[in-house]
Amino acid sequence: MLRAIYIRVPVSSLSLLRHCGCAVICTMDQQKFLQQLAIVLDPKKGNVKTATNVLQNEFYKQPESLLFLIQLIISHDSTELKQLAATQAKPLVSKHWTKVALDRMLSIS
Repeated sequence: MLRAIYIRVPVSSLSLLRHCGCAVICTMDQQKFLQQLAIVLDPKKGNVKTATNVLQNEFYKQPESLLFLIQLIISHDSTELKQLAATQAKPLVSKHWTKVALDRMLSIS
């Protein structure tokens, strides 16, 4: 059974998160990030333990990872990937929200 995951985002920032934009994450390899998430969703694509380790050690330490996960939640076609992105983004909100520069948030539009 799927559960809804809610992320608390300041109301003033909601308009900044409406649309997806490629320029949001310049310092991260988006393709590699997506590949690791895909492995977590489908273990046939690779080693889940390794993918989880890569996500936690290479990506989730960077504030930009939160923006990319929010992009996925908003714009990706896969419901499963959206749900995974939401569950992964939830703990990152309190960790990275204040570190994400306003100009980066604006680039999501």
